[in-house]
Amino acid sequence: MYFMVVLFRPVLILTVFSAVLIACNTSGPVTDLVTPTTAIITPAAVGSQSASPTSDPEAIKNVQARNVKVTPPTIIPAVAKNVKTNLTPFALNGRGSAISISEFQDKSVSRQIDYGDQMYITWAILNNGYEDIVDMFFVDVYLGNILVERWQIDELAANQYVSVQNWDGIRNRVRMIDGIHNLSLVIDPTGLLNEVNESDNRVDIQFELNNAGNNLNPQEDPTLVLPDIVPWVLPDWESTLITTSDSGSVLSSKLSRDVQTHIRFGFSNQSLVSIQDDMWVYIYLDDILINAQSGKGLLAEESIGSKEWSGINTVIPIHPGKHKLRIELDATNLIIESDETNNVIEKELIWSEGPLELDGYDIEKIDDTQSTPSPLTLPNLVPGWRDGWDGPIIISDSQGTFTDSSLSLGEVPFIDLVVHNRSIVRSEYPLIVDLYIDDLLLERFNLGEIMEPNELRWVSDWDKVNNSVDLDAGVHALKMIIDPDNLVMESDENDNIYEKHFTWIVGKSDQIEIINYTEQELSGKLDKLEKLLTTRSVAINSDGIDFRNEILDVLDAGYYLVTGGSFLDERVDILILTRQDFLAWVDDYYSEQFDLNDVSKYQSILDERQRVKERGSGLKTNRFGKDVIVVNGEYMIADVIGTVAHELGHLRQGILNPIYSDGRSSYYWKALKEAQAQQFERTFWLYIEDFIGANLMEYPDYYGFRTLIQKNLISFLDNMSDDEHLLGLLIQWLVVLEDQEMSNLRSEFNERTQLSSVSSRLLYEHLVSITEDESEDYVRDKLKILYSQITTIEELILSRLIKDGFTEGSPDLRFPGLFMP
Repeated sequence: MYFMVVLFRPVLILTVFSAVLIACNTSGPVTDLVTPTTAIITPAAVGSQSASPTSDPEAIKNVQARNVKVTPPTIIPAVAKNVKTNLTPFALNGRGSAISISEFQDKSVSRQIDYGDQMYITWAILNNGYEDIVDMFFVDVYLGNILVERWQIDELAANQYVSVQNWDGIRNRVRMIDGIHNLSLVIDPTGLLNEVNESDNRVDIQFELNNAGNNLNPQEDPTLVLPDIVPWVLPDWESTLITTSDSGSVLSSKLSRDVQTHIRFGFSNQSLVSIQDDMWVYIYLDDILINAQSGKGLLAEESIGSKEWSGINTVIPIHPGKHKLRIELDATNLIIESDETNNVIEKELIWSEGPLELDGYDIEKIDDTQSTPSPLTLPNLVPGWRDGWDGPIIISDSQGTFTDSSLSLGEVPFIDLVVHNRSIVRSEYPLIVDLYIDDLLLERFNLGEIMEPNELRWVSDWDKVNNSVDLDAGVHALKMIIDPDNLVMESDENDNIYEKHFTWIVGKSDQIEIINYTEQELSGKLDKLEKLLTTRSVAINSDGIDFRNEILDVLDAGYYLVTGGSFLDERVDILILTRQDFLAWVDDYYSEQFDLNDVSKYQSILDERQRVKERGSGLKTNRFGKDVIVVNGEYMIADVIGTVAHELGHLRQGILNPIYSDGRSSYYWKALKEAQAQQFERTFWLYIEDFIGANLMEYPDYYGFRTLIQKNLISFLDNMSDDEHLLGLLIQWLVVLEDQEMSNLRSEFNERTQLSSVSSRLLYEHLVSITEDESEDYVRDKLKILYSQITTIEELILSRLIKDGFTEGSPDLRFPGLFMP
């Protein structure tokens, strides 16, 4: 069985969008809970004081405030039957309003504020009812119709008020623009409490903001590249919004007010520009805000799902019947987007009452497997392919060659024929092969009596064509028929014929010359590259998208820049296929492996085939006498180019090192081969960058990228024993940092934090020079320093991030751009 090198593209772990239940702080005084990047965006302390009736505010003027301990809701709140409580806005002494905003602390409302100044918000509310409030409720502050912050209050005694004073977080929560704004204080916005008067829970003030400088209009500059946050259906999810009573499910289900409801939603930054800042997502039920979540900005093309939120039953009373759930992405407009109209997900839901009988909601896995085939009980004689030969029929103008050549009338052509018993069963009958030209029988060959399982038989340099037929110039068909009289009972009687067309010419043909490209020709092949990288499309699909010609031009030019030759001069076929055709090719390839192996190996072959179909983006193997690279083209264009470049790195291994082993050997040898191919992929892109004078693999020094790097290095360490691709990545760094033969490269690396194109190629060639016999000790020796060097590796990768003056590189080139030395 030919060995197949499969590229399982590592999936980069991207930033996690953290759920921030802005109504739910966790423990202790709220002033101690400043954790903006994990779970809570903490408001300032909520102060609580005993209050005399509102007509006598002076009586409570100097009473010491106490902090209200804020904890997450854990139960469905009860609704009081006899209403004796009432919440109302409360103007603190000297404020004039229950809510105020000022550029100075402890001051009343400022009607005009400069954006460059600090902004402090103070508010207070009073329970002027006759009974204590013992149930949780919320207090919101809005700027226009956008929630700025929500506070949770667990209890409030009669004639007590609570206040927040000098809260300064508004600029971190909402994008503010110049103009007159309405600032609102809203009490019990989700209706958790029954009050004497439900109409006195809101108060508004106005102020004017100047010099905000956030009035950018994307329509004014159509060339400006901006983020675009959109709803997104994640892999395996039923839809972009999952509402279920079965925690962890990715399918929506029936809902009941008496059973906990779980909510998840997916979204993506469908842009080539990453987002540096925080982003907020608000969840509304029947237009009442019930939850908010935040996270650091999304990377370009990053698609993620929210953490599951299961608190809806605790923050708002849900009555049986229809309700509308709405998700607003970038709800506070902190992110300036190319399209501000596609940020909403809406879904109509029905809640019932009582318990639910839940079905199994696990998403059904699509089974690409087929039943294990029955083992062959008969031989199967087929046209044969020898490695390095041009096929079952070869015709040349010279003896001793096994590749086709040009043919001239009057010269003697030499023909080779190859037959293969593709079975584990021997054939015990004479092996007869008929050779035809243009349907005229030229010769009947007897290749012997017994043909062993998986045996090849061939005829070499048969030279009697000119004795049998007079040929004219032009195209002629040579055809071989195996077992023409059906003497051999075979497992398949329909694969005995092979036909191939050849052209005879008058006179001598021109010798085939090695391809040499001029700079102008290379420029022509690469002139569409940058446009291709910004074309957010797959390389090919069944709907008519097809960028294969442009992609092959880029690959040929890049390969030429690295090696000095064209891959068109190598014995390799490159197939970029739709996913459907890719899977069909894999099935066809593995059908041959079943034919040639004992039934005891079928399950391992079946498992390997399924692994390739589920995870493989590309592969290199040997088939039909030459190397073949097969790639699933239904990935983004840059990723497809990178996958083929990676496989060309595997191809190049055998060219540079003729004794190179491609067999199924040790895990360390496999990892070393992946390290080689990965470094070739990076070399490929570096040479292209040098040629076109553009940086394709630069990325900004954003929180998202730093998190990307740190989390993936941890993942590489955790999984390197199970994935040779990940171990190969780490091996490259260790070779540069420790191998004495790489000392010159190490000096350059330490100075620039990355290798130049030439040095990258030298690293690749050095890795390829290591033999299989040496690989075990070589890799084991390098791994001794891995954990002592991992911090250095992380620092070197982080130092590649650019602080300013950059154009962000392709999302599909982060892997070679950041994670390879």
